[in-house]
Amino acid sequence: MQPVADSIWQQIEADRAPDRSKAYRPSGVVGVFGKWGTGKTHLLNILGRQIVKDAQKNNKPYLVCCFRAWEYEAEGDLAPALIRALVTETNYPWKQFKAGQGPIKPAGGFWPDLKSLRNYAWEFADLVFELGKLSQAPGASIISSIGQRLLKVKDTENDKEAPPPVADQVRERMKELITKITPDGGRLIVLVDDLDRCSPPNIVRLFEWFKNHIDSQACTFVVGLDHRMAAKAIVGHYKGHTLFSGNDGEDYGFRYLDKLFELDYEILPSNTAQQMAMDRNEMDGADLCDWTRTMIKADFGGVADLNRLLEIPAMWIPRVILRTTRTYKLAIEALIKPFSEDPTRVAGDLSRSYPFWLFLISSMHHLFAPDRVENFVGSDLKDAMQKEGMGSLLAGGTKFDSTDPRQRYIEQLNWLKIEPLTEDQMRYLYRMVREKTPRSFRNPDADDPAQQGT
Repeated sequence: MQPVADSIWQQIEADRAPDRSKAYRPSGVVGVFGKWGTGKTHLLNILGRQIVKDAQKNNKPYLVCCFRAWEYEAEGDLAPALIRALVTETNYPWKQFKAGQGPIKPAGGFWPDLKSLRNYAWEFADLVFELGKLSQAPGASIISSIGQRLLKVKDTENDKEAPPPVADQVRERMKELITKITPDGGRLIVLVDDLDRCSPPNIVRLFEWFKNHIDSQACTFVVGLDHRMAAKAIVGHYKGHTLFSGNDGEDYGFRYLDKLFELDYEILPSNTAQQMAMDRNEMDGADLCDWTRTMIKADFGGVADLNRLLEIPAMWIPRVILRTTRTYKLAIEALIKPFSEDPTRVAGDLSRSYPFWLFLISSMHHLFAPDRVENFVGSDLKDAMQKEGMGSLLAGGTKFDSTDPRQRYIEQLNWLKIEPLTEDQMRYLYRMVREKTPRSFRNPDADDPAQQGT
């Protein structure tokens, strides 16, 4: 993650003077793409900390704001929500914006009139909200009470000077707001997260805002999202206005994103995620099997099977492996606690291979809906091994999309030939997994893990 953050930061720091050979100036929108759970939020946090640290160390006038789009979904329009977020101290998590004082200047001071700045932003947000409603009303004239407040017609002696287009005025107001927020010679970096969890109209509305109303060399938006979900949202939003056939719709969505994002980076799953998960969970050992041996003070059955399980791409997804490993660690600690003097006694009550089954159930718990896992632990595993394979118990008669990592997970379970536990033992381990899963961790929905956030 750190090399990607370094690359993004180098691009943000680079001279962003407009290319005069192009009809439009660069939008200043950077994309961090990746499927559900690949670590987009984690990368944005690394990037934010890095920018703030560099700004403090070298006295650079940079401000970092976080905009968690999904939190504002109920407002119906993300553009005014974004404007208000820029002047709200809770959206500056690295203490660059003090309550009642405003953004910190490079020298350590604060903006002299936060109230005036906030009033300016809120009034502007209200205007944008009203204009957004007008744009959705069929046949509505832009010349309305709210439009007149934006269209400032200048009187002359003989006639009235024609006002600039509304879009130009809104763009200028947004530029003025960014100028008011950003220290002299500085830059405002806005980290946008969870946008792909919003409804298609809200996603497209914010995309349009980035494309049409952001024209400031002092501001960069870094947007983390599942670009596949975003492309589908774009197609869904415009399908009533454009005729699509075959793959044209999906291609249209990706072309839209290509024009919007000046730069983009895609995070791909990596088999280094296991070490990251162990480091985050403070687990010492060369690998997960080594940590397990140390905890239970013995070798265990299924080591080769566990290592093979960890090679499945579904286990390379940072969110999945992090949550699975955390639950597994807490469950192991709970199992051996009553036998602290001799942890090997746990295997006598269960099986020498119980660590493998515990990890397997933990991974299922964070990959599949509860009804699928219940079906698995309550089935005759030995019979399933002799027939279609254990993966069929998770499939439930359905098949995931070929690009879904869970489909590969199901297929790989069919090679397991390890001696299974009894139904009672499996249910006991599953109950332990559910009890030790932190409250902030929850099962994905049955159909689409991409809807569960990034």
